[in-house]
Amino acid sequence: MFKIIFRGICNEWDDFPGQNGYLQIDVNGYTYGDYYPEELDGIMGQIDLSDWIERLVRVKEGLKKAEYVVLSDVDAYDTWIEFKKKFTDVVVSIVTCEKWDGSMDIEYHLDNPKISDWGNQVITFDEFENEIDRAAEAYLAYLKSVNNDDELLKQVESRLIRECS
Repeated sequence: MFKIIFRGICNEWDDFPGQNGYLQIDVNGYTYGDYYPEELDGIMGQIDLSDWIERLVRVKEGLKKAEYVVLSDVDAYDTWIEFKKKFTDVVVSIVTCEKWDGSMDIEYHLDNPKISDWGNQVITFDEFENEIDRAAEAYLAYLKSVNNDDELLKQVESRLIRECS
C-alpha cells in the first residue's frame, strides 16, 4: 500500500495560498512526514507542499529511467527516502547518509546509506506511479480552489504537468 496524504494551510500572510501545509507518505503502514489535526494549524511547523509534490513526481519519472533514486528531506541533516526499482516493484526505505556539498534534492547514487526508521517496503511501480499522479492532481485542484489567476499557480501547474508528461 502506498498513500500520500496532505493538507494545505492558508494564512493571511502567505504570498502563495496553499503552498504550505502537512504531507505524509504511507508505505505499507510505515509513515514518513507529519500530518496534524486542524486544531494544531499555526502551531506546528509546515512544509512547502508544492516542492514535495513536484519532487515526488520527479522521483517517479526518474524511476522510469533508473533503478535507484533517492529524495532528500531538505529539512533534515542526513535523511533521504530511497526508491529502488526491482522489475515491476519499488522498494522504499528511509535511509541516512551524510549530504555533501553540491548534493541535489534528487540523486541517483548514495555512498553507504544506512536504513534509518524503516526500510525495504515493497509496492508495485503501478501503485507508486498512480498514487503520485493522484496526489499531484489533487494538489493542483486544491491550489486552484484557493487561488485566483495567480501567476505562481500557473508556474506550479506548468512544472507538475511538464514532469507528469
